[in-house]
Amino acid sequence: MTFQTVGLRTSPVGRRELLARLTALADDTRLQILHLFTERAELNAQEIMTALGLSQSSASRQLHQLRSAGFLRERRSQGALKLYRVEQQHIEDTFQALERLLAEGDQPVPVETTETVPELRHLSDAEGRITRWPSKQRERQVVLNYLTDHFEAERRYTEREVNDLLSQWHTFGDPVTLRRELVDAGQLQRERNGSSYWLPE
Repeated sequence: MTFQTVGLRTSPVGRRELLARLTALADDTRLQILHLFTERAELNAQEIMTALGLSQSSASRQLHQLRSAGFLRERRSQGALKLYRVEQQHIEDTFQALERLLAEGDQPVPVETTETVPELRHLSDAEGRITRWPSKQRERQVVLNYLTDHFEAERRYTEREVNDLLSQWHTFGDPVTLRRELVDAGQLQRERNGSSYWLPE
């Protein structure tokens, strides 16, 4: 696995998605997990736990965050055994997007709507509410970016306020899953006890 950024293909990665990806990388354990794939193309959770001395719960949490951010792909082998592989193109797209961001300078972040983002059109109703949680990772990230835009910067939210806000923007009645996905993707931060939530700076 290489992390070259020369000659990469263009990929439409928005600022909010880029922030979520970089947040997922801003953790030493997750970086160590990715580094393991420089020696092996695929690894299972037990191999990762053994190599890094992680507990099952810690490994599961870190792997979930890397998958949510798109850096790892999961497949099943030999029944219930899960194997993980690095999404090399995703890493390259991320670094290319970072290079573009640095070249552009401080530009305002455009607000994503169901009209401006094509992927949202078949996932939302006429009032802009998300009608289902998609199965594709790319579409999930688009939904999370869209929901993130409805939070105010520099404001602290209680868990109930987060749930109420998310309930306004989806119709399938599962704000808990959406809240957890936002936190796992690094697009919403929280206190350890869940007493308050906020957008990352």
